[in-house]
Amino acid sequence: VEMVYIPEGAFYAGDGSSTTNSRFRDTSATTSGPWSISSENAITTSTTSPYYFPSVITVPLAFPKGYGAFYMAKGELSQAMYMAFFNTLTSTQKDRRDITGDVTSPVNYWGKNTDAITHRNNLSWSGSGEMTLNGGTHGAVAMNYLAWGDLTAVLDWAGLRPMSELEFEKAGRGSRGVSCPIAAVAGEYAWGSTSITQATSISNSGLGSERGQSGSNCVYGFWAGGVQGPLRIGSFATGVTTNMRVNSGGGFYGVMELSGNVVERAVTVGNSTGRTFEGRYHGNGVLDSNGEADVTTWPGMSGEGAGFRGGGFLRSTPDARLSDRGLAEFPLTFRGEDYGGRGVRSAP
Repeated sequence: VEMVYIPEGAFYAGDGSSTTNSRFRDTSATTSGPWSISSENAITTSTTSPYYFPSVITVPLAFPKGYGAFYMAKGELSQAMYMAFFNTLTSTQKDRRDITGDVTSPVNYWGKNTDAITHRNNLSWSGSGEMTLNGGTHGAVAMNYLAWGDLTAVLDWAGLRPMSELEFEKAGRGSRGVSCPIAAVAGEYAWGSTSITQATSISNSGLGSERGQSGSNCVYGFWAGGVQGPLRIGSFATGVTTNMRVNSGGGFYGVMELSGNVVERAVTVGNSTGRTFEGRYHGNGVLDSNGEADVTTWPGMSGEGAGFRGGGFLRSTPDARLSDRGLAEFPLTFRGEDYGGRGVRSAP
C-alpha cells in the first residue's frame, strides 16, 4: 500500500458554509466559522469556543485529532488488494469476508450476492479455493461493497488502523505548519475548490490505464449520467501540469479520491462510542477465528462509532464536500454499493 505522510500541523475542520451538512464550527468566530484544531490535547467544547454541533462533548487525548503526524493510504483499497487479503484467510474467515455472498449472521452484512460484475465490482468466489477477478480485469478499481467489519479486518491484517473524521479533513485541507492552518473555502471539495466535473464515461475500462473522460475529476451521481461504479484509483492524475490539484482530484498532500468514487469510512467524534477510539493502536496482522478485527479500541463490526465521509458514486455533489458530515455518525452494517475505505497509521 502506498502511503502519504501527513505532517504535524494545525488545521481547520469545517468549511464555514451554512449549506454544508452538519459541518464542524466554532461560534467564537464572527461568522460561525471553522473549528481550529491546534494540538492533540483533549478538547472539551462549550457553547462559545470551540463549539461542536450539535452538543457539548469532550474529545479525549487518545482520539486522533489530525494535528499529529500520520500516514494515509494514497488510494482507496482496490479490488486486487482485497482479493490478496481474502486469499490468505481460513475457510471460516472467508465465509465472513465474502462480499459476493449474503451473510446474515451474526449481523446483516448482505453483499452484492453474485459473482458477476456489479457496479464495477468484478470479484468472484465459488465458496471454496481462491477469490478471483473475472477475466483478470478491474483489479486497480476501488473496492466497493465493504461493510465496516470488512474494512477493519483488512486494516488489522495490514498493520494499519481506521482514520478519524478529523484526520480525513486534515488530509484534504492541509496545513502549513504547527501554527499555520490553511483557510477553508466555503463548500470546497478535497482539492480545495468548489469546481467539480463529473466522470460520465470511461476509457480503457478495467485496465491499468482506465480513466474518466478528459477534464473530469470526480465520480458521483451515477443516477444522473455518472459512471456506474468506482473508477481506477488515481485515474484523474494524468500528468496535467496546470491546476494539478483540481484536475487530479487530490487532497493537499496528494491523497487521491477523498471526494467521490467510494465513501470513506471514518471514526466519528459525534458519539461516545467513536470517541473511545485511540490512534495509538494499529492492526497486528492477525484476525480472530471468524475473520474479524480484534483491536478492542476500534469500533466493532456493527459500525457503531463510525460513519461516512466524502461521498461516492451513488451520492450527489454536496455529499462530496470535504466538510460534509451528513452521514458522519451513521453506522450501517450492510455492504453498500459505494462503501469503500482506506487505512492510516500514526507516525512514530
